[in-house]
Amino acid sequence: MGSKTKVTKKNSEEKFKVDKGSTKVADAYLLLWDLPNGSVFGLPFLRGIPLRLQIYNTFYNEKKEGFSYWIRNNFGEEPVLLSDVDPDIKVQKMVENFEHYGHFGTTASYTLKYRRNKKKVFVNYTVQIAPSFHYKTIDFDFTEDQDSIRQILESTFPSVALQVGDEFNLDILKEEKQRIWQTFQENGFYYISESDIIIEADTSIGNRQIDLRFRLNNKLSQVELSKVYIEDIKLFIDSTQMDLKSNEKLFYNRGYLKSSFLNSFLSIKPNTSYSSLKTKQSSSFLSRTRIFTSHTITYEVNPLDSTKLIAKIRLTPAKATKIGVSVNANYITSGYMGPSAELNFSQLNLMGQAQNLNMTLNAFYDFPLGLYSEQISNAFGITYSGTYEAPLSLAFLRQKMRKDVLPKYFVSADLDFIDRQDYFQQIGVNGTVGLSWSATNNDQHKLNLLNVVVSDLRETTPRFDSLLQTNPILGNSLERQLIVSSSYSYTLDKRTGANWPEGFYLNAEIETAGNMLNLINVVINDKPNGSKTAIGLRFVQYARLQYDFRYFHKTGQSSLIAFRTTGGIGLAFGNSDNMPYIRQYYIGGTNSLRPVSARSLGPGRFNQFQSSEVNQVGDLKFETNIEYRFKLFYKFSGALWTDAGNIWLLKEDPNRVGSGVRWGKIFEDSYLTAGAGIRLDLNVLVLRFDYGAMLYIPYFNDGEKWIWKHDKPFLGAAIGLGFPF
Repeated sequence: MGSKTKVTKKNSEEKFKVDKGSTKVADAYLLLWDLPNGSVFGLPFLRGIPLRLQIYNTFYNEKKEGFSYWIRNNFGEEPVLLSDVDPDIKVQKMVENFEHYGHFGTTASYTLKYRRNKKKVFVNYTVQIAPSFHYKTIDFDFTEDQDSIRQILESTFPSVALQVGDEFNLDILKEEKQRIWQTFQENGFYYISESDIIIEADTSIGNRQIDLRFRLNNKLSQVELSKVYIEDIKLFIDSTQMDLKSNEKLFYNRGYLKSSFLNSFLSIKPNTSYSSLKTKQSSSFLSRTRIFTSHTITYEVNPLDSTKLIAKIRLTPAKATKIGVSVNANYITSGYMGPSAELNFSQLNLMGQAQNLNMTLNAFYDFPLGLYSEQISNAFGITYSGTYEAPLSLAFLRQKMRKDVLPKYFVSADLDFIDRQDYFQQIGVNGTVGLSWSATNNDQHKLNLLNVVVSDLRETTPRFDSLLQTNPILGNSLERQLIVSSSYSYTLDKRTGANWPEGFYLNAEIETAGNMLNLINVVINDKPNGSKTAIGLRFVQYARLQYDFRYFHKTGQSSLIAFRTTGGIGLAFGNSDNMPYIRQYYIGGTNSLRPVSARSLGPGRFNQFQSSEVNQVGDLKFETNIEYRFKLFYKFSGALWTDAGNIWLLKEDPNRVGSGVRWGKIFEDSYLTAGAGIRLDLNVLVLRFDYGAMLYIPYFNDGEKWIWKHDKPFLGAAIGLGFPF
């Protein structure tokens, strides 16, 4: 029926402090967190009516199929039994947990409070924490013939995580043991295993202090304590041995590889000491080329000299040429859905150095979803995208990047034709040259050295023409123009887990455009701002900064709170009075303010339903989303959510009254929505249905902005694939 936990300090003549006491006590409560049937808000001491247990008992039988089995399996809940909780094991584990922190002498016990003929029971846990032990000395025991080992460890032992005076911590000792072993492995000591590193702790010195000593297994031979070197590297492609030293093309049945390419990027080299790190780096390189379906790197000891290794690299190349055709239910995160047909062509390893080419031709028809969707234009179009990427071999750049992540350069070209049927046809050309790399296990850097965009309107409708007459600023942002920019984006992903992640994610990007063209223009002819051109097109100047931050906190095994804040700001200057339309922000859609169609709100307090899609964009965006996700049954989960945000113009447009930002009233001028949703996890994808309402609408008059001030509710549905963030 539930449990309660009481944690106290053990009776002692002297008072003592428990280091990181809140964390340890929290861990104790979580370990002893016995959830009964019908627990309310996941609290072990608060029990409501166990409806799911009643359903389970009502439909219980021994059969593993049929209607009753389906009902209890999907809607019922098995009874939580005392044998399942097993308090004896839990209190034993609790004592072990505190001993891991050096609290030797800690005790834990429990009592049972029975009810109703001993068919129902409540568990009361008691934990008494003893004072912890601390390190007095920390040493590594060397022998006289281990000078090479001494040289390696003197600069790295002990680590910052393990210092004299620290509290005993078994997890840190395990990490230190692992770190020392990896240090040996990275410096040529091939035969030393993790189990050969011995940790001895002397607790007999009194005053709850410990003398800590690390040493190596005394049974290790002189050879095992010596560095091991790579004598030779043997390469096998499709089981055929190749000569990696030939400096020629290595042909196989699906193409060829240049040996110079492999020699340049493989970290393991002949006549160098064995290194587990360089082995991992080489393995990572082979994976990230994308031209092999599988690979292995193994080592074989030279039977005539046990200090020499032969590295064997086995590669299975992927199919070089692939052509695919698909018909899809197209889905765009901004809130559009419709059919699409796609033709894809890819060619791997074009010139024997992992140069990969991918080209895609896509035709689509999209219609909007959500509240006000009837005011948003349907659209159809054709897009072509091509990307050429290859490993980055410039040594001076690679030295600054991770060795186990393959740095790349890429060249891409995109052609777009889109017909927004109520407004205009637009053609766009986009070309980019850039680099991508990583510095740690969790980050990603992308530098677009040069991005060139040319966009132009073709046919326009009378509706759009009349809109331009009243709003010339909109015309300036859409007219034929040239964007020449550079950008840098940084991504840090500390999330763990898939459907129920924990941790945080951050993406930030900065972009500037037109500065180099402006400098050239000043040197050549120095035209006034607004009339400067390049290749016959007016070029734009702006700077743009945007971010996306997400945080996930698990509240249970299958529940979490997800938080996101995203936004950006764009500032036009010099040759531009306004941000280009394709670089402005919009709000709404299935991953934003969910009840509302994309591009149907803002900027600021402005609203004009007849021209929503093209007129409601801004220079500034701020949005926040909070979602509570929880498991329902089978493959279904639910969510309760609220979204808030808006877009603004930095300088108010006289033709869009209320469109400018009021810096002191950002929150007052933001929309607020809330609702609930259901998700169906099909393993390969997640189907999502959300339904919600607009709670606060800033374009209404003061005193009438909240939904309950109106008779008509503002409700909308959102259908999406995957989680909103």
